[in-house]
Amino acid sequence: HANIVSIDTEAARALPGVVAVWTAADIAEVPPIDFREGPIEKLAPYRQPVLATDLETDPNHVGVLYATFWGDGIYKSNPGGNAWTKVMTGLPDALYAEGGTRIAISTVKRGTKTRLYAGFDWYDQNGDHHPSQLFRSDDGAAHWAALLEKHGVAVAPVIGIPNM
Repeated sequence: HANIVSIDTEAARALPGVVAVWTAADIAEVPPIDFREGPIEKLAPYRQPVLATDLETDPNHVGVLYATFWGDGIYKSNPGGNAWTKVMTGLPDALYAEGGTRIAISTVKRGTKTRLYAGFDWYDQNGDHHPSQLFRSDDGAAHWAALLEKHGVAVAPVIGIPNM
């Protein structure tokens, strides 16, 4: 991971078909998302922005990206990133937006295949909370399978798991 301190978007804006390019500077006036319980003053510095929460490259397919968005889901781009598809097959039927779900993802190169991991907690359609769980995809995020189904797993260990 890296800390991006500036982005020159002029080249991207000049490309044919580009409608808009957004950065954090463009939404500086939009407040960060509050926690599920509502505003908690002591936690205010840890609230999240409204744009993508994770962005990963596919180590086997140049130009293919995976992104997650707070309270929404996981998306996969075509090569070049000019079209995106939501890739949630096999993941829980959850109240992602209502529950403020933040999904963490990671990609791992396994020969000519890409393995993806996703971790998050969620609220189901009945409003019941489910603790953090880890999911894996071995087919480019077309399908997901739960790992460690009966045990809650912290989201943080999703990053950098080499051979699970």
